[in-house]
Amino acid sequence: INYGNSLIEEFVSSKSSAAARVGSAESVFKKKYFGETDNETFVGVKAGYVSSWMNSDYGTTMLNSGFMLGGSYYNKFSPKFAIDLSLMYVQKGSSAIIDDYNYFSSKEFQFNFNYIEFQGNYQLLVPFEKWNLYFDVGLFMAEMVYASGIAKSVEPDSAFKIKLSGGSSNLRRFDLGMSLGTGASFKVKDHRASIGIRFCDGWVITGNTFNYNYYDLNYFRTQNYFSIYTVYGFRIKNKTLNK
Repeated sequence: INYGNSLIEEFVSSKSSAAARVGSAESVFKKKYFGETDNETFVGVKAGYVSSWMNSDYGTTMLNSGFMLGGSYYNKFSPKFAIDLSLMYVQKGSSAIIDDYNYFSSKEFQFNFNYIEFQGNYQLLVPFEKWNLYFDVGLFMAEMVYASGIAKSVEPDSAFKIKLSGGSSNLRRFDLGMSLGTGASFKVKDHRASIGIRFCDGWVITGNTFNYNYYDLNYFRTQNYFSIYTVYGFRIKNKTLNK
């Protein structure tokens, strides 16, 4: 009753137009009794460190280090839920020790696979006074745009380019998989910053077949990676939530 009285008093004393006062009263009523809130929307920059590996005929390969860089779209449509979208350039790959055809020698190879990747994640938010803890789950789709390798254990290391298609190459450029992550976000003035970690599990077999001298490199399977990333988002919608 007190809430209703205060709302009526505010409605009557307001100098705004009747239409504006009705809209304001409706918004307050929905927030009070139905938990409805306005959206917060941010666009920004996302960057991070990537540690990737592959599953192969030789077992799990060694880790490769890379980076991600791109743009982010974030929509917080309630105090406890949000949608996080990103489009990025991502460096993936792996390293492995491979025997030659006759098993007379072995050599370490480093493979670098560079992708344009889209991620879509649904976030569950745990709000605190000045920040949010979040957990997210989603899908990613990626298209390989460049591939290369380095033959190590020789002096000097020998770099080579991997064809994406044609010849003896049978490289699957498209990848699809699931992502799981967690992190924290907080306000910076009227904007948003976050830091998080995410695991991405690729489902598509990379499946390349090609030779380097006497080494058979047709061992590629699915790719996985962990990322540690940060995002800085600029508000593009000027309505705020309670949290």
